[in-house]
Amino acid sequence: MAPYGSWRFWMDIVQFAGIMVIGVYQWWANKQRVTAKRFLSLEKEVAKRVHEKKMAETLAEKNNECLRHLARTAHAEASVIKLEADLKNAPSHRNLERIHARLDDLTGQMGTINGSLTGIRRSVELINEHLIKEGGGNR
Repeated sequence: MAPYGSWRFWMDIVQFAGIMVIGVYQWWANKQRVTAKRFLSLEKEVAKRVHEKKMAETLAEKNNECLRHLARTAHAEASVIKLEADLKNAPSHRNLERIHARLDDLTGQMGTINGSLTGIRRSVELINEHLIKEGGGNR
């Protein structure tokens, strides 16, 4: 059997090697934990920035839509105001009835004038015919 000192020496070496392996593993595990923690914080920061950017874009788009809607509404209001003014100046139903009655009267008068002009034309034609046949009034 080997002396106790030799076993003790090898046992110390194995113990030292084990402690070194545990130390290296602990260092590596801590490094992994810190790296994972940093990646997690970076992912959160990137997600936050992306979210803020999307929110800003959405807000800007919403504001643009609101501005376009306000412009369309203002245009529609101006058109309604103009139409209301035009309707105030438009003739009423009673006015249109009076205009229609006057047009009916004018149509009747035009018929009378047309009949008179037809008679006058016929008289002028007869006078011309008489003058042509009788020699034109050189007597």
